[in-house]
Amino acid sequence: EKQKGKFLVPLNPEKCGGVSISECQIIHNHSFLDYIMGGCTISLMIAIDFTQSNGDYKNPGSLHYLSHQLNQYEQALSNVGEILLNYDSDKTVALYGFGAQV
Repeated sequence: EKQKGKFLVPLNPEKCGGVSISECQIIHNHSFLDYIMGGCTISLMIAIDFTQSNGDYKNPGSLHYLSHQLNQYEQALSNVGEILLNYDSDKTVALYGFGAQV
């Protein structure tokens, strides 16, 4: 058998059977832009985990380490937020924190 496209073509077509398709369904996987162009709106919301599982903010290895440079956590929030904010209908970000002791 030789492969042609996605179908196998037999070397001897005279010795072939037939194929009958009783039902067919075409499924379209919509993209992010399909939803946006279709009128779907985004409201950007961010939640930050302040529990001790992410480490002490004074420790340089912690996700919550405070310094003059953005850590990986802050970089990820900034990069993703910057992209999604372009599609946010009111250009505001709801920010929630949980697990902190005040």
